[in-house]
Amino acid sequence: MARCAAIKPNGERCRLDAQDLHDMCWAHSPENSEKRRKRASRGGRAKANRELPTIKALLEDLTEQVLSGDLETGRAAVPTS
Repeated sequence: MARCAAIKPNGERCRLDAQDLHDMCWAHSPENSEKRRKRASRGGRAKANRELPTIKALLEDLTEQVLSGDLETGRAAVPTS
């Protein structure tokens, strides 16, 4: 398959494969510019992972217990619950 003919802003040639009947990849094809604009406008609006802050808090608590000596490192490495 042929490579995309587009030149990126940094002067390098695009490394993606060109579409079947075009000399450009999906990301550079003028036919897809409206679709790309719509997708880009949605960027940053994804729902945040609500589980991550809970996991972070548990790890901080575990770390504090180990550093203070309240919990042995072996028990901290393999929780029993």
